[in-house]
Amino acid sequence: MADKKFTDILEEEFRWPKAGDKLILPGQSGQGAYLARHHGERIYRLINGYKLAADLLVEEVAAETWRKDVLIYPIVFCYRHYLELILKSLLDDYGSMGGVSANWS
Repeated sequence: MADKKFTDILEEEFRWPKAGDKLILPGQSGQGAYLARHHGERIYRLINGYKLAADLLVEEVAAETWRKDVLIYPIVFCYRHYLELILKSLLDDYGSMGGVSANWS
């Protein structure tokens, strides 16, 4: 099969989403991003993902300083969410000792 071009999608028949369609499916190794199936692994990936995203945005600002005004809010959001997930994870793991539970909603 020949490589598709971007303009080829204009000629494909469009299919509207239907009830029951899933946007993201659990994948298998080698088929793109793998969605964690277990709570602990998911939290670990979320924590590290938001930290990595923030760090990469900071590196981008260091390399291209003119982007700082546009990237400051995503940087702050990613670091804040990283810290929030760490705190919730700690509550999830150790909160029962003090009668506190993590609120994941």
